[in-house]
Parts: sequence; C-alpha cells; structure tokens
Amino acid sequence: MLNKEYFNDKNLKQVSGYAETKYVPSYLVYPKSLEDLNNIINIAIENKISICCRGNGLSYADLVTNKDNILIDLTLFKNIKSWSKDTGIIDLEPGVSFGDVFNLTMLDGWILPCCPGSMDITIGGAISNNVHGKDSYKMGNFGNNVISMKVLLSSGKIIYVSRKENAEIFKAIIGGMGLLGIIIEAKLKLKKISSPFVETSNVLSKNIYETIEVFDKYKDEYDFSVAWADCFSSEQSLGRGFVSLAKWSGEKKIEKKLLEKSLIKSNRKSNLIFNVLPSKPTWFILKYFANRQTFKYFNKFFYNYNVFKKSLGLNLENKLELFNNFNFLHNKMPDIKNIHKPYGFLEFQPLLPIKNIDRNIKEILLLCKKFKTESLLCGVKLHKADEFFLSYQLDGFSLGIDIQIKGKKREDIRSFSNDLFDLVSDCGGKIYLAKDEYMTNQHLKRMYPNIDLFLNLKKQYDNKGVFSSDLFKRILND
Repeated sequence: MLNKEYFNDKNLKQVSGYAETKYVPSYLVYPKSLEDLNNIINIAIENKISICCRGNGLSYADLVTNKDNILIDLTLFKNIKSWSKDTGIIDLEPGVSFGDVFNLTMLDGWILPCCPGSMDITIGGAISNNVHGKDSYKMGNFGNNVISMKVLLSSGKIIYVSRKENAEIFKAIIGGMGLLGIIIEAKLKLKKISSPFVETSNVLSKNIYETIEVFDKYKDEYDFSVAWADCFSSEQSLGRGFVSLAKWSGEKKIEKKLLEKSLIKSNRKSNLIFNVLPSKPTWFILKYFANRQTFKYFNKFFYNYNVFKKSLGLNLENKLELFNNFNFLHNKMPDIKNIHKPYGFLEFQPLLPIKNIDRNIKEILLLCKKFKTESLLCGVKLHKADEFFLSYQLDGFSLGIDIQIKGKKREDIRSFSNDLFDLVSDCGGKIYLAKDEYMTNQHLKRMYPNIDLFLNLKKQYDNKGVFSSDLFKRILND
C-alpha cells in the first residue's frame, strides 16, 4: 500500500499524452483496489497535492498529465462484472478496453456504438472524454451508451449516478475529464447487430463542398461515414477526397470457429502496418522524410490513386468487411505517431455547426494554408447534439487538423491557434478538449457555455479540489 513517503523526487516519472509533445514529472501509481484508491485520495488531501486519472493515456495532450502531482493509472481495474447476451447490458470497471468488450460481445451479436479509431481506449476514458465515432451523427457520443455509474468522490463516498438518480452530476461526469471523481464501475447498453460485417463504399468528391453533400445524401442510408480530405489542394478543389460509408450487413453465414478466429485476430493490435510492414523500423525510417512537402505529395498521390481505381472499376461498392477492420484504423497503422518523433505532433479538431458550414469550413482550410498548417491527414465527420454539459457535440461537421511540430515555431502555432479559435467561437463551434494543447479560458467559455455550471458542481462534489490535470490548471482553474 502506498504511503506518503512514496511521494519524493526519486519516484517522479516522466509522462506525456499520446501526441508526445512534452513530458512532465508525475507520481505515477497503479492502484489495484478500492482501498488503494481511498488511500491515495487521503494522501493527496494530507499533502495538498492533486490527482489526475488516466486509462491507456490516449488523450493527446495535457488532459492526462499532472505535473509534480499524482497520476493514477486505472488499467488494473479491468474486471467485467456481468454481461447479458439477452439484454445487451454490460457492467464493467473503467480499465476495460474496447477490445476487451468486443472479444466478449461480438460473437453474441452486440456492439458498442460510438467507437473511436483505437481499440485500446478504456471505458473510463471513453466516458470521461465522451468520445465519438463514425456513427456519431446517428448514435451520438459515447455517453449515450451509459446507463449508470458508480463514482468515488474525494470525500471517500461512492455515489450512484444515472439519468434518473443524481442526474445533474451524471451529465457532468460524462465528458467531465475525470475532474469530479473516479469512475469505479459503469453499466452500458450495447447495440444488437445481425452480423459483425459491414458493407462499405467509397464516394469520391472534387472539393469539400461535394464532401458535405455526400454526407447529407447518404446519412439515412448508411450507419457510418467518415471522409478523408486533401487540405493541400488548390482553392477550387480544396478539401477534395472521398467519403467512406458503411452499413451493417444482413446475417452472413460463416462457420462459428472461423468467425471467432477472424474476430480475435481483428481485435488484436498488430505490429505490422496493413499486415505487411513492421511498424517500428518503418516509422523510424519514414520520420526522416516526413515533412509538409512530402505530405503534400502524398495527399496528391492518394487522391489520384483513388480516382484511378474508380476509372478501372476497382473502387468497389458494398464491399463486405469486418466492422473492426473498417473502424479501427490504429489497428492497421500501429504507433503511427512515431513518424513524428522526437518532436511529437498537434491535432486541432474544430466542430462547426451546420449553419453556414460551406463558408466556415472553407475559411478554416484557407487559414491553414495561410499559416502553412494544412492537416497532414484530415478526417471529416458528421455529428449531432447531446445533453452532456462539456460534450464535444452539436449538429455539424468536425475536421481533424494534424500538424507536425518539427520545423515550426511555437509562436507561429500560437498565432494560428488564436485565429482558429476566434473563427470557431464566432460561428458557434467547439474545439475537442481531449486533443487540445492551446485553448484559452476566454475561448473555452465561448465554446462551452455550460462551463460555469460544471465548475459549480465541481465545487460541490470536490470541494477540496483534489481532482485536477494540467489541462484543468491551464484553462479551467481561473
């Protein structure tokens, strides 16, 4: 069991978010029980230090770091308490990953909606960041799967929260970035599916406007949609690319043992890029060639390659594919972040309302051109609004702006981010906090109007300010 003597300089560990832009010293601990958690909370209160919780550490920046304070890793809390294949209800601990759930439920015909691109994300992290997926325009964010939770407060009290009981804090904990308490158990409702296969199609678009039209045209017919956009192209073809669509297939007859083997393989993170190239040496070599110019050429090549495939009739429609292979890109491109070592990378993910979307999304793409911060690989998604207080959600479109830090000055990135945040705030949009590294308190209040309500709840349920993070200290703690 930990004691206060543990918290000295020799036990500080260097930790970072997924994007690895900077490392900070923290007291990294791995509790195994509720008793451990209560002990850590008491030590934190006695020594006037704060606690930040994380799962597998896949939030990009300082949401999962806590300089010179405690960082609790919850990955040892990975018990699945109960699973009903009749009702699709699962009860589990916060360290259980998406992959753990799918290994158990997919053969029974159930799926977790609102899945991001990595199977390593934990349920606790998914709730705390209210993550989204390629189906968010239909299914909303991950919080919509949550029936109830048990939450350990800094007082040592465990509270039960749901839409009917302690409903206000329920809405604050989902998307609340772990700032109100520690989720120790969650009950989720899964979605029934006829098979683990989806039918996929790709639709080419000549510019970002056509991309938006494709989303709108197929949103009722398909269950999933995500677009790739070329942000380096000329103004007339700005944002050209393709929309990847998928819908659940009818039942596919396949021997159960063969299906089980396929699912287990697809649920396992590979060490090979697209099951061909070994990831470590490949990224190590490619990082020496990775720069804005090479990504510009790659985007041009990738678009024209897909045009060429279509001209040959190879861009097949209604192709049958395992859902896991369609959805979890990080399984196909393991540790892609290593291409940016040792500097790391940034991702800004603005979410813009439907109103004036053509004009606003073009302004953002042109702003990126102005600062030479075009997204290296840009993903576009369609979203819908939900009820949670700090939710990254509204009826609109998001785009991921990936920026390589190598070769860029911090002051230039700061100027770009300020202009971007002004633009997003002015049109009523949001920036995703789980990936942010530059948000200001002023912009936060404009993008997240429920922030004062959230902070009032924090004062009520964490009146000693035990739960914190470097992000909280940067933008939330006035």
